[in-house]
Amino acid sequence: MEELHRPEIRDIVVHNGHYYIIIVASIISFAVTQIVKPFIKDKLDSDKASAVTRIFAVVAGAIIGWSIEQDIIDLWLGAAAGGVNAFIMKLLKKKAKAHLGVAETPAPVSTPASKSDKD
Repeated sequence: MEELHRPEIRDIVVHNGHYYIIIVASIISFAVTQIVKPFIKDKLDSDKASAVTRIFAVVAGAIIGWSIEQDIIDLWLGAAAGGVNAFIMKLLKKKAKAHLGVAETPAPVSTPASKSDKD
């Protein structure tokens, strides 16, 4: 009977670059998620859209983290940054709604920029 392959355990040296990976992955994950969010909301109901948006933030963070140094630890750091980003945004939105006393995020009011936009 064959023995199971055991992965090699190696020491991971945390360096300053890992801190930058977390910051960069978090910022870019936030930006990309905000760009994609309206398209997700158009296609899905609100509960599914929220879940898909958060999953997208984690996956985007993982891809961004891995793309910086192509190491597995960077992938996990990027995924963690995307997850923390999604979590913090959810908390901030919840606190803002509670402070304002609204149940749903109000739709932005669009006003014409000039007289020619009215026509």
